[in-house]
Amino acid sequence: MMRLKKMIEKKIIIFLLGNILFFSCSGLLFAQPGNSEKINIHPGTVHFRVEEPLPEVPANHLLHVHRNKKEVTGNVYYTVIDNSQSPVNLARYIMAMTPYYSDYQALDSPVLFLAKEDDQATIELKLKIDSTFWQMVPDGKYDLELVSDKGKSANIKIWVNKVSYMLVTPDKIDIFADNGPGTYYGQEAATVYIKSVNNKWHLDIKATPLYYQGDLDGAPLIEPKDIYISTERLKNFRSLADIYRISGEKYGNIANLYLYVRVDVGDKHYAGDYSGQIILTISGQ
Repeated sequence: MMRLKKMIEKKIIIFLLGNILFFSCSGLLFAQPGNSEKINIHPGTVHFRVEEPLPEVPANHLLHVHRNKKEVTGNVYYTVIDNSQSPVNLARYIMAMTPYYSDYQALDSPVLFLAKEDDQATIELKLKIDSTFWQMVPDGKYDLELVSDKGKSANIKIWVNKVSYMLVTPDKIDIFADNGPGTYYGQEAATVYIKSVNNKWHLDIKATPLYYQGDLDGAPLIEPKDIYISTERLKNFRSLADIYRISGEKYGNIANLYLYVRVDVGDKHYAGDYSGQIILTISGQ
């Protein structure tokens, strides 16, 4: 019995860039920043990193607000100014959880950060991501500012770097060549799930040779030209002598592909185990 082992793996994930027009968008400032010595907020810069369409992204750290007792009294409110060139107002996507609310509050309007009876508070920030944000905000770096009329401001930086990603299962496919030279098929198809920003992606498929795993010297390889891929069960197989490219325009931004594998075995190949890789690379147009 000759057993051919073929591994399918996700090789790399690369960035996709969208062509989206930029429009200036200004936030409304409810009050000018006040004396930074009255109310302190630290650390001074908050970062958000957006790479996948998750519902929300937490800030890289908590914020701590405290008052100098003799310097300022009353409630302390903060809001966010969008100083970026994003096509949407990013301030409404910055959310704050403070001790004074039961849920997160959008910071495009004033939010209570420190009540008049308190000297300090801890604030959690998160970035909300909806379909509008994901589709409209291009890759790039965006600067916003968290401000109050009673104290120190803090910088907010959003780094958007959308990626296309894919999931390949299983990570190994067995082919049993048990009847001499001929054509043999994989025991199961490989499932490739792709989620992209748009349909302008390409999936390139190539193969390494299948190497004999035994102890005999000089065993011939099974070359990529004898390895075939198809998206249909028993027809339209393409040799991997050259890169096989699949275009996302046929499938859309979300695709669920089935890859069927075929191998041609000659009479020169030794009986035993062979192993190699099929490499899948997704890229943007």
